[in-house]
Amino acid sequence: MKKNLLIIFILTFTIIACKEKSSELNSNETIEYYPNNPKVVFKKTIHQTDFDSIYFYYDNGLLFKKGKQTKKNQKFGIWKLYDKESKLREIREWFLVDNHTYINRVWFLNKKGDTLAWRYQDSIFDQKEFVNDTLDT
Repeated sequence: MKKNLLIIFILTFTIIACKEKSSELNSNETIEYYPNNPKVVFKKTIHQTDFDSIYFYYDNGLLFKKGKQTKKNQKFGIWKLYDKESKLREIREWFLVDNHTYINRVWFLNKKGDTLAWRYQDSIFDQKEFVNDTLDT
């Protein structure tokens, strides 16, 4: 009897987990892959009602940056940027004013998470797809 209950519980849990997993593959997601490696995600967009959540990935599969943007592709709010070892290295705050996006503040972080002043030699986003995303001030 206990064995049957355990099997029923496992089957029920598996069915529920599969349903949740399949619903995660929502039609509200757009995924773009690297052209030279179609198995590695380059950009994932999760479409919300009023905005999109954007995720960019390094060619090693780890997260490069994430943040939110309007339906007109205008950044707003907090964007977080990571190095190729998944360490948070930069935080950017974007404001939307009169239909234009402006960067308000930037925090540069070392590997320990301490803030530091920007120096060109500290640029850590050395992948060609992201070189234009590096701020120099």
